Amino acid sequence: MDADVFVPLAVFAVVVLAVAIAALTKLRDTEMQVHQRLYMEELEHQRKMKELTLELERVKPKPISFSLPQSLSRESRH
Repeated sequence: MDADVFVPLAVFAVVVLAVAIAALTKLRDTEMQVHQRLYMEELEHQRKMKELTLELERVKPKPISFSLPQSLSRESRH
């Protein structure tokens, strides 16, 4: 290979490599931002679900229990 051809090809390869590294770095940063946003949304969703569960427990009707007075329950045992 002639030196007149090798130098421009080497410079072109270095430029392509630098652009590729910059693009991959930007892609990685974007990926990390999306991952962080999804994680924060997941935490918010879990918090809201806990709040809704507590609200449901508060609103849920209590079961009605029929109990005999103490005096009647003692008599039925004997």
